[in-house]
Amino acid sequence: MKARVPLRADRGNIYDRNGKLLAASIECLSFACDPTLMKDSTARARICKLISQAIPEIRAQDLYNKITLSTGSFVWLVRGILPTEAHGLDTIRESGYIIAREPRRSYIYGNDCAQVVGTTDTDNKGLCGIELGWIRF
Repeated sequence: MKARVPLRADRGNIYDRNGKLLAASIECLSFACDPTLMKDSTARARICKLISQAIPEIRAQDLYNKITLSTGSFVWLVRGILPTEAHGLDTIRESGYIIAREPRRSYIYGNDCAQVVGTTDTDNKGLCGIELGWIRF
């Protein structure tokens, strides 16, 4: 089963007056599942274990509980992973396992100009600074 998901335009790069790049979007991977399609507890446990092995700071049991306790048909497992850090998570083919490509903002100079450039939230929406000021709908 496939669903239609509206695509958002990528946020543009932000440059200083001398043309130096201050902020850019990089493509990351996010992983989710549809618990209504992933009914097999063995498949759930396997997916959770694979994610936990690829990203050690995430416990497999926590992910399993997140899936099992979900009352909806969508639950995020992990978001914003660089493709080089995905360690094969993007090659898993399991019913109900969802792979999404999402942009993540990269701030070239870190906190040095954070007050002016601003930040974005998890869904790539501007929260403050230029990131908020240059929204186009």
